[in-house]
Amino acid sequence: MEIKKKLVGIRANEFTTKLTYKQKVTLFTVLIDCIHETNDFRMFLNKRVEDKSTFNKEKMDVYQ
Repeated sequence: MEIKKKLVGIRANEFTTKLTYKQKVTLFTVLIDCIHETNDFRMFLNKRVEDKSTFNKEKMDVYQ
């Protein structure tokens, strides 16, 4: 929670002076984890869209 308070209203040029080394590492770790999880979720959604498209194509083929 302490790092969250420090991030509110911080400017890019203040980042190196306002946060401790440990807080910077924590922040980067959280950001990297979020990006990784977002990428996994995006890949999951893309796979679902592909599967659904394939299913709909097969369904249309059956109706013809």
